Amino acid sequence: MEHLSFGHGVHFCLGAPLARMEARTALPALFERFPELCLAVPPEELRQVESFIAHGYRTLPVLLHGSR
Repeated sequence: MEHLSFGHGVHFCLGAPLARMEARTALPALFERFPELCLAVPPEELRQVESFIAHGYRTLPVLLHGSR
């Protein structure tokens, strides 16, 4: 089965290519600027979004150690 986060068929997200481009640019920049970025809470404390449509976390608290 293919990844469905941007929908499928006629319901495919028109912004998907832009979102992917932004992620390819922003995430490496974030990790370069904050090389020691880590979770601020233990993983078992993260609360997932309660939805059968979305899959993710309500919040993602992080510590930004190592900023330049």
